[in-house]
Amino acid sequence: MKPFRVPLSVTAVALFALGCAPSPGGHVRSDTLSYIEAVSEQGMSVARTMAGASNLEDIRGVLLTAKSVEASRYGDYLRAGNGEGPSNAQDIADDADEVHRLFQQAVSEFLMYWEDRNAAHVTDGSAMLKRCVSQANIIVNRMSAQR
Repeated sequence: MKPFRVPLSVTAVALFALGCAPSPGGHVRSDTLSYIEAVSEQGMSVARTMAGASNLEDIRGVLLTAKSVEASRYGDYLRAGNGEGPSNAQDIADDADEVHRLFQQAVSEFLMYWEDRNAAHVTDGSAMLKRCVSQANIIVNRMSAQR
């Protein structure tokens, strides 16, 4: 069996997620940006662990934590009402729903590696994470356009 290797693109994708973080100083101006910040933090945690973990169980543990924390923060976002004002608020809410769906799918795909040791799960999870980051950036861009 080949040793588990994390594609460089997984780390690069999570690093790009930093572009989704809120304004300098960490000031979160909305529930939506707070949620996107949580997605970014969890993606970074996964990427750092994948890049530097000495064993697979460390990676699995961080994936399980990221999945749980992101789902919890998404729940907080939903309970907050996720409204951003009249201008394209529904588009932003739909985009946030898609970010959540993609993040959960990406992490679930990564976790499937432990079921059959098929490295394709890492590649597929990486592709989903890229789409998640792109969707998160759409939210940030839409919100920036509203200011």
